[in-house]
Amino acid sequence: MLRSRKLRIGLIGLAFIFLVLALWAFWIEPAWLTTHSFTLQVLNLLGAVQGLLMTLALLSMKRGNRLANRILAALTFTISIIVSGAVLLTTGYVFVLPHLSRVHHPFVFLAGPLLFLYLRALISGSQDFKKKDLLHFIPSALCTLYLIPYYFQSGEGKLNYLMSEYYEESLGRWYYILLTSLSALAQETPKAELFGGYAYAGEGSHGFAASITGNVNSYLGLVAEIGGQYSHFEEEGIRESISAPSVLFGPRFSVRRNKRLTPFAHALFGASHIRSEANELGQSFIFSDTSFAMAIGGGLDVKVSDNIAIRVVQIDYLRTHHFNQTQNKGRIVTGLVFRFGKK
Repeated sequence: MLRSRKLRIGLIGLAFIFLVLALWAFWIEPAWLTTHSFTLQVLNLLGAVQGLLMTLALLSMKRGNRLANRILAALTFTISIIVSGAVLLTTGYVFVLPHLSRVHHPFVFLAGPLLFLYLRALISGSQDFKKKDLLHFIPSALCTLYLIPYYFQSGEGKLNYLMSEYYEESLGRWYYILLTSLSALAQETPKAELFGGYAYAGEGSHGFAASITGNVNSYLGLVAEIGGQYSHFEEEGIRESISAPSVLFGPRFSVRRNKRLTPFAHALFGASHIRSEANELGQSFIFSDTSFAMAIGGGLDVKVSDNIAIRVVQIDYLRTHHFNQTQNKGRIVTGLVFRFGKK
């Protein structure tokens, strides 16, 4: 009980510190930032405060799936730390507070595993966290071990290192340019993207995928996708045709660092309907079912012109639950992307 109380007090204190930083940043607006970019960073910091308060609320909940709530609390806390670290880099305040530099890096490797574990706990209803699930956190642990020497440097040493990354020809320099240039590339982001292409899901399952994406900013878009997989089997007098259309929605995160290459990742959720028509020894059978569906994956778009790009590859993990059985499949998609307008 005492431990839980200390955790809540710590989260409230951290949220208060982030709020003070947001107000302080608003009071001394950096001259090197445009008004639009600066306002966006303040809103991001306030969003981090909201994430910490949501973490506190989830940890306080006693109803529902407690494991799922705790994993979601860890995910919202992780996102808050990542957003705060990005704000420090984008605004340049990392030079004012060098001891906070790179603190958020290990958290980047936590977001994916936590999202997977949360969805698994939510869908299965399981309340057990197994020891083997800790394997998902090995990349974050390795990142932490790699950065320990940096964390123990003095403030002056960290400043010298950060300055070298900004101004010297090094890999670190380009890493920081990537992080700090996201907001500057917003005007090159299309307002909407329309995609259509071919999809293959293995075992003779061919189909299509079509989606429309509305981009909120340079890195976040909202996706609506319709698709379908179709297969036909014939063996020893048995014929079966299977169709599985789906409708999915969710967020997509893109990195628009390069003028031609746009890697992305998404998590889509919706519904899938399956229909099986079989003929065996002259008798016909029809089975159908509708279930929850999700697709988690990513891909790469290559720009051809201002309005057209080629989706070289998109790889998704598909999960459905038809006829009271879970189906786990992979899907490979390729096609054309049509871009409209600019943000």
